[in-house]
Amino acid sequence: MGASFPVNEANFVPEVLGASEAMPVIVDFFATWCGPCQVLKPILERLAQEYGVMLAAVDIDQNPQLASQYGVEGVPDVRIAHEGQLESGFVGVWPEAKIRDLLSGYGLRSPLELQLEKAKGAIATGNLPAAKQIFDQLFQQFPDHPEVTIGAAQLLIHLNQFEDAQRLLKTVNPDQAVSFNRAQGYQTLITLNQAHPPDSPLAQALKLTLQGQQETALGALLALVETRKNPEARQGMVAIFALLGPQHPLTRQYQQELMLALY
Repeated sequence: MGASFPVNEANFVPEVLGASEAMPVIVDFFATWCGPCQVLKPILERLAQEYGVMLAAVDIDQNPQLASQYGVEGVPDVRIAHEGQLESGFVGVWPEAKIRDLLSGYGLRSPLELQLEKAKGAIATGNLPAAKQIFDQLFQQFPDHPEVTIGAAQLLIHLNQFEDAQRLLKTVNPDQAVSFNRAQGYQTLITLNQAHPPDSPLAQALKLTLQGQQETALGALLALVETRKNPEARQGMVAIFALLGPQHPLTRQYQQELMLALY
């Protein structure tokens, strides 16, 4: 499972619609001349491998009847074959997180996501040896996955192995924008934390973030911005926004409050 394979007008029904009776199939309508298609392709391939589903690639120039039959007007056009039917997906390049949401709507859960959740739970309860064992296994299965790298770095942070965490975070590829931004956020927080005495208000607030208490940390950092106009506290808040992502409710709330505090 997790294979990417070309399909055409002759084998589309058995290889895609027929196969989808057992498990959803990702269908990628693409063109060789399409730049966004080339951007999306490795994302889809990585997700297909991670979720253990098939990725069917349909070249619309080689298969115009299929494109016409399913109303493909622009590429990339991604559909989901499910229970013998081709269902809507999206057109263009979606962020990986949104594609994951689409797949979850079909009851698909990534083994990687499940293991990362398990590791996060182990860290939260202080069972760090169990978390390490999970990451050792994940690195064997997904050696280049950025979220495995970031998760392992979080474990190292809890072990106070900040330099090792920094080295690991620097390996996250800039091409993987969301994960890269999160890795950059953690690096900023580690750097700021190490630059101040452990008992300083800033270091205490940053430590809360590194322990996963982002909301409490954002409140403490905002207070430092409001009372002292502390630029490093602002940097810390921006780094937390990178960890959470732009759509997270805490990001939206505290971005607005930070703007009010600064201006």
